[in-house]
Amino acid sequence: MSDLTPDIHDLREYRKTSRSTALTWGMVIALVVLSVVGLKAFSASRNSAKKPTTKATPKAVVTVSTATANYSTLPDTVVATGSVTAIDPLEVGAEVNGLKVEQVMVEEGDRVYAGQTLAVLNRSLLDAQLLQAQARLRSSQAQVSRAIQPNRSQDLLGLRAAYEQARAQATQERANLKQAEVNYASAQKTAQRYNTVLDEGFVTLQEASDRQAEVDRSRQLMNAARQRLSAGEFAVEQARQRMLLGQAGGRAEDVDIARASSDEISGMIAMIQAQLEQTVIRAPDSGTVLKRDVHLGEISSASKSMFTLARRGEFELQAEMPQVDLLKMREGLKAQISYGGKKATGRIWRVSPQVEVSSRLGTARIKLDPGSSLRPGMFGEARVDVGDHRALTVPAESVLGEGGDYFVFKLDGTTAVRTRVTTGVRTNKRVEITEGLKINETVAVAGARFLADGDKVRIEEK
Repeated sequence: MSDLTPDIHDLREYRKTSRSTALTWGMVIALVVLSVVGLKAFSASRNSAKKPTTKATPKAVVTVSTATANYSTLPDTVVATGSVTAIDPLEVGAEVNGLKVEQVMVEEGDRVYAGQTLAVLNRSLLDAQLLQAQARLRSSQAQVSRAIQPNRSQDLLGLRAAYEQARAQATQERANLKQAEVNYASAQKTAQRYNTVLDEGFVTLQEASDRQAEVDRSRQLMNAARQRLSAGEFAVEQARQRMLLGQAGGRAEDVDIARASSDEISGMIAMIQAQLEQTVIRAPDSGTVLKRDVHLGEISSASKSMFTLARRGEFELQAEMPQVDLLKMREGLKAQISYGGKKATGRIWRVSPQVEVSSRLGTARIKLDPGSSLRPGMFGEARVDVGDHRALTVPAESVLGEGGDYFVFKLDGTTAVRTRVTTGVRTNKRVEITEGLKINETVAVAGARFLADGDKVRIEEK
């Protein structure tokens, strides 16, 4: 046991010595590796420091064609906007009041000729008045004959009786008129009450319309009563004249009175016949029906238009423009009108003699050529060529942008410089430049829309 103890001790010392030696060699090898890596890094940095630095040259982005700004002759064009209206609108209505509309013969958009029937009114009341007047005329003519001849005593009794009867009839008609006036006033008040509560929803629109129709009917009855009273009073006067004439005999002045009465009735008949003619509403001239404001069953009124016609189917664009442009306008100049993607043509036929003080705008009236689809109320843009002028221009393809913000790419060598410009007159090929470019400056044309400010370009060889 004692013999083995030294050996174990020696083994432990040997292992300790081996570990120390291995650690030492590892540290030495690590130092060598670090030295080699450092030398390589130092050498590489020296080599890179010795090499000259080179800057990359930008490559051209796109190939473009070019053009120079120069002076061209451009048309001097005035652009104005306005609305379409009929040159000579005709308002057609009834001349007779209080008659019902029986027929409507045309519709909006129809072409009509002069004298064509547009609507027909009920004439039954006028026919009755005409028959009555004609009967009175025959009676009056007979009285003229009687006035020339002496009368017998028994005839005088008959004339007096006729006079009294006429007076009684006139008294009755006067009472009827008073009653008709009361009925009319009552109908008016009722209609007013219905109209007052209509907006509050207490009555329907139909009920209010019925009350108004009752007012119209009462007015017609009142007018008829007045006419009957007028006729009755006239009959009284006739009867009185006949009686006096019979009593006085065939005096010349009595004959004249009888004849005057007959002439008066003849004039009344002529008036009724004229009114009968007016129950047929006719077109005063050829044209196009723009508006129909009449319906079956309505009561005619001289204050209301039934139809609106465009005389001869002629329309115009009333183009508004500033005073400086209005001074360039003259009759006969051609105009191109654009509307809704369509085109029309026309000529200036009138220029406003004055300018509005508030807006400083005047109106040029452009008569449209036949065949356009423009209609009253439509909006259009008119272009009027008033001459030409010299201006600095570039190709239209080189000008980019919209809404008043326009620009070109001006070339500084092979560098594209975005330059804002102000434009003027435009044609299909050239655009006037009023600000932003000078004569002979070069701009990109084909390919310009693919550029950005500062891009390098390759110029296409011509």
